[in-house]
Amino acid sequence: MVTAVVAAIAVLAVGGLLAYKYVFAKSDADQVKALVQAVTADQNKADAAGLLTLSCSAARGRNPPTSEMLRNDINEYGTVATSVTDIRVTGDRATAQVTTTRSNQPGESTTDTQSFLKESGSWKVCPADE
Repeated sequence: MVTAVVAAIAVLAVGGLLAYKYVFAKSDADQVKALVQAVTADQNKADAAGLLTLSCSAARGRNPPTSEMLRNDINEYGTVATSVTDIRVTGDRATAQVTTTRSNQPGESTTDTQSFLKESGSWKVCPADE
C-alpha cells in the first residue's frame, strides 16, 4: 500500500514537471519576445523607470533616458511598434532582429540586432559590449 502511494506521488510529480516544462513554461525565445514587447510598452508610456528595470545591471549605469526624453520622442516621432525575428540563444546571452516603426513615420522602419542577457533568471536588454 505505501509503495503504491509513493509510486502514485512520483508519477504525479513527474507529470507535473513535464506539464510545466512543455505546456506552461515559456521558451527563452518567447521570453525575449515578451521582453521586447515590455520595452515597447514602457517606451510608449514614457516610463523611464520601467525601462530601467528591463535593462541589464551593466547598462543601468549608463546615461538612461528620462521620462521627459521619452515623451519628447513620442511627440516628435510617434509611438513605437516592434516585431522580433531571428532570436538566437546561447546560454545566458541572446540576440534578435528587432524591427521598429514609429506611428508618425509609418513608411519608415529600422531593423537592428539587439542583445540580451539572462540575469537572475530573467532576460534583460543588454548591449553586446556589456
